[in-house]
Amino acid sequence: MKNSSPTPVPLRSRLLVQGGMLLMLSLYCFITYALIRPLFGTFGFDVFTVGKSLLVVLVLGVFVLWLAPMVHVPSILHQHVYPRRRFLRGQCPGCGYPRSDRNPGSCCSECGTEFREPPEWRMRSSVVVSFLVLFVSAMIIGSAVAETRLLADERQWLQDCTAPGGDQLESRSRIWPSGHAYLFNDPVAGPYAEPVAGSTRDPNARRRLR
Repeated sequence: MKNSSPTPVPLRSRLLVQGGMLLMLSLYCFITYALIRPLFGTFGFDVFTVGKSLLVVLVLGVFVLWLAPMVHVPSILHQHVYPRRRFLRGQCPGCGYPRSDRNPGSCCSECGTEFREPPEWRMRSSVVVSFLVLFVSAMIIGSAVAETRLLADERQWLQDCTAPGGDQLESRSRIWPSGHAYLFNDPVAGPYAEPVAGSTRDPNARRRLR
């Protein structure tokens, strides 16, 4: 029976590669969001700031677009590289069984795969689509973790400023990886944040960390 379908890709390989890609991209989005969000100078959850930050993270995804082929590494190996090696060694491209009939159009007696040279892998639009789906998923995960971390840091600063003697606190840097931005405290208005660019606060106050 003739079998012209591509060699199946092991589920374990697919999960391992795509899971690793999701983890790596989530870390990238986490760091990017944590660097971008404080630039807007909001204190506490703000839906507009979150939206703008997500948009910037999405645009900056262009810098990792070159990783798109990595999503299909299992397919590249199991459907193109390995079958081609078997074919060049005179084996069945599908299962590796030694070929006894080398006539064009003949099939493997073990798996039914047609004895023909496997096609080379080519970059297709489906590869980019798969990567974009994975990147958007990673963006949601990484940005959610970063926003939660920033909100927790702001709540801690609020508690520090409202505790006894907290009115003496002036400023401190945000939690990693947002240390380039600062949180401030006003004795009357309470804790707040400012945009990193165009801030009107005394720069020296940024260095008086408590």
